[in-house]
Amino acid sequence: MFISYAQNFEDVMLWRALKDIQNGFYIDIGAQDPTVDSVSRGFYEKGWRGVHVEPTPHHAGMLRKDRPDEVVIEAAVGCGTEPLHFFDFLETGLSTGDRSLAEQQRLRGFEYKERNVEQISLGSILNRAEAHVVHWLKIDVEGMEDQVLASWGDCPKRPWIIVVEATSPTNEQRNDSEWAHYLVQRGYRFAYFDGLNAFYVHQSQGERLSSFAAPPNVFDRFFFSGKSTSSFCGNLTSKISYLEIDKHTLLSKIAENDIYAGSLRLKVAELESDIAENDIYSNSLDVKVAELESDKAFLQARIDGIETAFKNEQEVRSSLEAGLQAIYGSTSWKLTAPIRRGILVIRHFRHGVKGWIFLRPNTRPRRVCSSILRLVYRYAASNAWAMRLAKRLLKINPGLERLVRRALSSAPAYDRYAPDSPKYGYSNGSKASVTSDLETLILERLNAASIARNQKDATKK
Repeated sequence: MFISYAQNFEDVMLWRALKDIQNGFYIDIGAQDPTVDSVSRGFYEKGWRGVHVEPTPHHAGMLRKDRPDEVVIEAAVGCGTEPLHFFDFLETGLSTGDRSLAEQQRLRGFEYKERNVEQISLGSILNRAEAHVVHWLKIDVEGMEDQVLASWGDCPKRPWIIVVEATSPTNEQRNDSEWAHYLVQRGYRFAYFDGLNAFYVHQSQGERLSSFAAPPNVFDRFFFSGKSTSSFCGNLTSKISYLEIDKHTLLSKIAENDIYAGSLRLKVAELESDIAENDIYSNSLDVKVAELESDKAFLQARIDGIETAFKNEQEVRSSLEAGLQAIYGSTSWKLTAPIRRGILVIRHFRHGVKGWIFLRPNTRPRRVCSSILRLVYRYAASNAWAMRLAKRLLKINPGLERLVRRALSSAPAYDRYAPDSPKYGYSNGSKASVTSDLETLILERLNAASIARNQKDATKK
């Protein structure tokens, strides 16, 4: 199905005549927009390719961007070789090289910019396409059709079908009489006028004249693209505009939803991360619980063992107490009671005798003897003859000297049964050294007792 983009169905009429051609070739002079009101767009979508001639930089740039696989010539078509003074009505199809027409459009409210553009002849354009059969040529140059066809020159190239805008840019008056002779003299026959354009078919393609017997109709089986500026597509264009608005609204909502979805994905990722951390923590808790259960089982086993051992000991203790009570209640225990008491008395008497004989520390005999000796030494200290007598007695009787030492000294008494114990009361040295040491010890004891007594008297005062 063919899609029409042209302003007045020019592309539909050309497709009707040339639809049998596969991958054809065209030349579009005054191509303007690559889509809106484009005669070539429908053919481009069917695989055709060609050359576009467009003097305005804006539209030439759009064509290069949209049709990178086609040739775009940014120039005006005419007979001259000098740059053409051009009147550029921005983003419209009114741009022209005719000053009078430019002024008429300015009076209608359109603004233009003046600039010089390169000129190229129609003959040189056709020569560039020498390797191709040009199936159709379209000329839409806003009142400069005569100059374009006059620049054909002697180029032998003959496009099959030529479409030329045949009305004045400012009204509906036909002007093809001004330039039709250029086509007739090159073998072209008039085929069709659609109210805006005149179609000419070369005499070599006379069988295609029948394709122009009727205007576009339902039998052409084409679609409106909605990209045309003509009133035919007004309702469709309006609906497309509304749909475009709805499209932009939906795209905006989709973008917002994408942002929201992105935030949700981030939240989901955070939740999944938290869940993973919780799972790890839960697993660690499970491990700890298992360890505690194991410890509990171990401790319970120990408790059970202790309770069992305690019960066994209780049983043993009960049995021993029962046996002990049986012993205490036996006749033999009662009969031997006097004997046991006698043994205790003998044991206490023996310890008492040893205490008096050996004056063991921390025993009553030791404390009594110490008190008596202190009294004797106090008396001896106040009487010189008593001190001399005491020294003589100690020299004569070493055993007595040893007992005195035990009574006065805070050190433990000699064990007479120890291997290093002095056998006769001497550890080292002679009797004189022992007596001197004892005298020194006695004097120290007496001085200490005197100092303590003086402090006690001072405290009382």
